[in-house]
Amino acid sequence: VGDGPDRAALRAAAGPGVLFPGAVSDVRPWYRAADLVALPSRWEGMALAPLEALACGRPVVLADVDGARESLPPASAGLCLVPPEDPAALAAAVAGLLTDAPLRAEFGESGRRHVLSTHDVRHTAERIAGVYRELLGARPPVSAERRESLLS
Repeated sequence: VGDGPDRAALRAAAGPGVLFPGAVSDVRPWYRAADLVALPSRWEGMALAPLEALACGRPVVLADVDGARESLPPASAGLCLVPPEDPAALAAAVAGLLTDAPLRAEFGESGRRHVLSTHDVRHTAERIAGVYRELLGARPPVSAERRESLLS
């Protein structure tokens, strides 16, 4: 699911049973249909795909690159983080989770709780607002009427 510059090459190398749906407006049904999500990235900024998958309750196997590790709950890092560019380690981690449904369910649920408690946009916005309040000094809240007059 998704698109990118390597799509044609990946499609050419894939077997006939591999589906390439391209870009979609809502990825949730795709994550929910998956048993797990594997992201063998060589690098990441702040990886959004693992957060989306975890929010949908799916366990994620990630290459241990900057920007990816932070998305996992610490308890699942031992099994769900693999060295980058190590297909054998990736295959072992994926196979280990695919053959253990209770562990997959446990990691999926702990990942969902982790995303909600650590990466939820409302929490992030409140932390950023807290930094601004600290930098600007404590000021009384601005009423809706006052805010409207300032914006007009």
